[in-house]
Amino acid sequence: MNNTYPDAPIHILDSINRFVEYGLEPGSFVKAVLSNDLAGAFNAADTDSEAGIRDILKYVRWEIPAESWGSPAKVEAWLNSKPRQNHFHRDVSSHIKQCRQQWKRYKNQMTNEKVE
Repeated sequence: MNNTYPDAPIHILDSINRFVEYGLEPGSFVKAVLSNDLAGAFNAADTDSEAGIRDILKYVRWEIPAESWGSPAKVEAWLNSKPRQNHFHRDVSSHIKQCRQQWKRYKNQMTNEKVE
């Protein structure tokens, strides 16, 4: 189990990774985070994303290319650039897999606690 970004929701990390790896347009929350628009991010955040904002920001800072985030202009340039090759950290895919497994365990644990 990887505890590097335990509070970052998996669907948010997936969205960031699809943006980085495939140049897919993210939702309003992720786009605001990537654009360095804190007010916009909090305005668009769901409860889990708001609770995990610290880990989401750490993930962006340490795991994705600096040229892909930091301002609206950088985000738009990344979206409009040619398909990326070798820009994305390949070990992030295994991290996401571990996070998904952790999330499933957490959901199962929460479901079991509600039943009891």
